[in-house]
Amino acid sequence: MAELLLFLLFIGFASCQTVEYTRRSQVNLISDSQEKQLGTEAYADILKKTPISKRADWQAQLQRVGQRIAAAAVRPDYQWEFKVLRGKEVNAFCLPGGKVAFWDGIMPIAQDDNGVAYGT
Repeated sequence: MAELLLFLLFIGFASCQTVEYTRRSQVNLISDSQEKQLGTEAYADILKKTPISKRADWQAQLQRVGQRIAAAAVRPDYQWEFKVLRGKEVNAFCLPGGKVAFWDGIMPIAQDDNGVAYGT
């Protein structure tokens, strides 16, 4: 039992990192590259299953706000993508690697660029 506890403590300390923006410690069980790969795969899966919104104005708004957020995030290693998806869901998400999606249903609630930025 003591060996298991020591092993778990070792793993916990070995995988602990400091978050750049918050300076808080976190435990990472997978690497950044694995995390980004999982985000890319999940995003591709969602885009296969969910049609893109036909609202060009909302697509442009999300692109505009998203590019400003991407620039502020200082993550040149991310392949940022921003899509509005067709659906009544009042929801949005950001996956590792900079994959962002909003559903049609949240756009009227966001109302303007500030609302979209808050949802991102």
